[in-house]
Amino acid sequence: MLYPLMLVFGLGFLVSCGGNDDQPGETSKYVGQWDMVSLQYEGSYKAYQGNELLDEGEFAGQAKDITMVWEFLANEVKATGGFNMTMEYGWTPGVEFTYPVAAATYEGSWSVDGSKMTFHFKTGEVSEANIISETEDTLVLSLPQTLKQSGFGGENVFTMVNTMTLKRK
Repeated sequence: MLYPLMLVFGLGFLVSCGGNDDQPGETSKYVGQWDMVSLQYEGSYKAYQGNELLDEGEFAGQAKDITMVWEFLANEVKATGGFNMTMEYGWTPGVEFTYPVAAATYEGSWSVDGSKMTFHFKTGEVSEANIISETEDTLVLSLPQTLKQSGFGGENVFTMVNTMTLKRK
């Protein structure tokens, strides 16, 4: 079962945040530290070996035991910590798989344009998220993603939506 393992690596890049409806470039209200208090994800996957489709299906899950903290500076962002990623696949109803994401660090720059927040991670990945809701102390963000992971002569394609809630420290 290569595709669950590949999803763990791919979800390491999912952690992104959303923007606001203020003027483009307005970031001061996000500056500070934020605890990630929830992360939920759902979507579909397709697993290929060469050009042959081996498997496809649905998945959903949530993070547990979250220790991740996001720190927003004027134009820099850093997230550190971890969580246990739990996942249930359509082919195993009622069975929950757990994948640890430990000692993760994501660093880069960020900008706001309307209701979008864009991250340019030092890894070269660019992620864009939408704000679902926000208060002075809480951000709820949505990140649609398509991840492609290759290895062992195969490729896994995950199409998902991740919803993350951050609380100001």
